[in-house]
Amino acid sequence: MVACCFFSCMNGIVKHLYNTSNITSWEIVYWRSLGLVVYNVITAQLSGSSTLAIPRNLSWTLLWRILSGIVGMTFLFLQTKVMSFSKATAIFFIYPGFAMFFAYLIMNERITRYDIISSLISFCGVIVIVFDPNDPKKINDSEIEAVWAPLVPIIASIFCSLTDVYTRALGSDVHPATPPAYFGLGNCLASPLLIQLNYYLRNAMTNYTLDIVLCLFLLGLAGFIGQLLLTKAFQLEKAGRIGVISYLQLVNACLIDITLFKIPIRGLQLFGIFLIIASGGGLMVLKGFDIIK
Repeated sequence: MVACCFFSCMNGIVKHLYNTSNITSWEIVYWRSLGLVVYNVITAQLSGSSTLAIPRNLSWTLLWRILSGIVGMTFLFLQTKVMSFSKATAIFFIYPGFAMFFAYLIMNERITRYDIISSLISFCGVIVIVFDPNDPKKINDSEIEAVWAPLVPIIASIFCSLTDVYTRALGSDVHPATPPAYFGLGNCLASPLLIQLNYYLRNAMTNYTLDIVLCLFLLGLAGFIGQLLLTKAFQLEKAGRIGVISYLQLVNACLIDITLFKIPIRGLQLFGIFLIIASGGGLMVLKGFDIIK
C-alpha cells in the first residue's frame, strides 16, 4: 500500500511535467531510470551489500523482467499524456487480471476464489469510473487519439503485469534492490538512442528549467522507493493478490486529479472508488485473519 502511494506521486509528477513542458516520455524514462541506478548505488554503499549479485539460473528471468519493464514503464508514462490521470489509471487497472493470468501460466500460482472475487469487484469499480456518463473529462477530440489512446494503458497494463510476475519469479533469492538496479541500467542504455531519434523527428529540444529538474529529482526518488517496496512485496506475496491491492493507486489518482488538476469526482466515480477499496481492503483483512494463504 505504501508503494502504491509513492507510485501515485511519481505518476502525478509525470502528469505535471507533461502539462508544463515539452519533455518526452523517453526523457522521463531515462531520468527516472538514472535515479534508480544512483539511489541503488547509495543503498548498496550504506548497507554494505551488493545489489548487482544474482544467481546464474535467474539470469534469463531477470532479462525478461528488464525488457517487459522498459516497455511497460514507457507506456505507463505515456498514458498520462494522452488521457486524464485518473481515467488512464482506471483503464490501466485491468492489470490484476493479467497478473493472475501470467502468474498462473509462468509460475503455476494457485488462484483462490477470494482472489477471483476480489479482482472482479475491483474491475467493476473500474468500469463504473471509466464509463461514468456524467464525467466531463473525455479523451482528446482527435479521432486518431480517440482510437489509440485507450490502447496505451492497456499495453502498459500487459507489460507491467509481466514485469511484476517476473519479479515474483525472482523470489527472495535476490536483494529487493537488484531488479530495479538492472532495470534502471537497461533503460539508461536504451533511452538515449530513442531520445535522439525523437529529437530528430520532432526537431525540438526540451528546455530544462529549475522546476523540471526538481520534478525529475522527486520523480526518481519516489520511483525508487516505490519500486523497492513493491519488489519486496512480490517476494512475500502472490503476484495476483498484490495486483488487486495495487488498485488503491486509482484512489490516489482521483485524489491527485481533484487537488492538483482541479478535475471533480462525481457520485458514480466515488462508488467505483468504494468498490476498489472494499475489494483490496477485504483481501488484506482475510489474509490478516489467516482465512486465506
